[in-house]
Amino acid sequence: MADGAAAAAPMRALAALALLAWATGARAETVGCTVMASIPIVIDTPGHYCIDQDFETTNVGAFVQIVADDVVFDCNGHTLRNTTPTNWGTGVFAGDNRSNVTVRDCTLDGFGTGIYLSGSVEPGAQGNTLRGNQVLRSGYVGIQVWGSGNLIAGNRVTGNTAAQNGAAYGIYLISGNSQGIGNVIRDNIVADFKVTPPGAGASSTGIFFGQVHNTEVTGNHVSGLYTITGQTIYALQASDALGSVVANNTVLSAPPRPAPYDAIHEYGIILFGPLENHSLNVCRDNVVGHWNLNISGCVNTGNTEF
Repeated sequence: MADGAAAAAPMRALAALALLAWATGARAETVGCTVMASIPIVIDTPGHYCIDQDFETTNVGAFVQIVADDVVFDCNGHTLRNTTPTNWGTGVFAGDNRSNVTVRDCTLDGFGTGIYLSGSVEPGAQGNTLRGNQVLRSGYVGIQVWGSGNLIAGNRVTGNTAAQNGAAYGIYLISGNSQGIGNVIRDNIVADFKVTPPGAGASSTGIFFGQVHNTEVTGNHVSGLYTITGQTIYALQASDALGSVVANNTVLSAPPRPAPYDAIHEYGIILFGPLENHSLNVCRDNVVGHWNLNISGCVNTGNTEF
């Protein structure tokens, strides 16, 4: 028994250290990866890549461009920052229908689009993972994905301004020819949008998904969205999406503010499409409050509305 207790003591000590590190915000950086010594960079070979410092840019274009499949890009909590907001560009861009790409633990600050996985033809970007990233002060879209079977989880998108082209999206998921299937948007925080005047046409949308099927949108928190007078705010919006499960999200309208941030807080959860499509989407166990229209376009069951 004494031997067992002695053997367990180091494990308890390690567990205590791990808990202390979590509580104080400390973290160990990823090892066993190829460290990027400079950025901008084009990653054209499969592998595990990371950074161990912050980087800044003033250039238009993609700060990190991924043109290979089977790539992990890990920022280890470090920041990629655009210091010239009028030169919008993209923080991390993976184009040409990439698959099995992971972007994680990055802070993208001040880009037009923080992370963009494009898909020019169906089935688009497939089987990719965007996890644990922070996207700050985007001029257009925080996270944008075109394709199927992608996971967007545990990210935080805040402070979008719509300053690039007059619209602000937190997370934007779509497919080109309505063939996208099996995407998951889970456990993200989208908050505190403040569209910059004059911002003509500046709608503000927390999470959008369109022309995709069998999409899971669960456990997300959307709040604090503002835009300018005469425009519309959508917390969670879909278009031509079938087989959607929208569940366990918290979707809260922001407190009223005076002009120029007095836009209509119109839709909490709205799935646009023909009436016959409404029975093919389910909205359940969400908490939705203080919108002109809290929930529409789906089978409404077990939700809390106020």
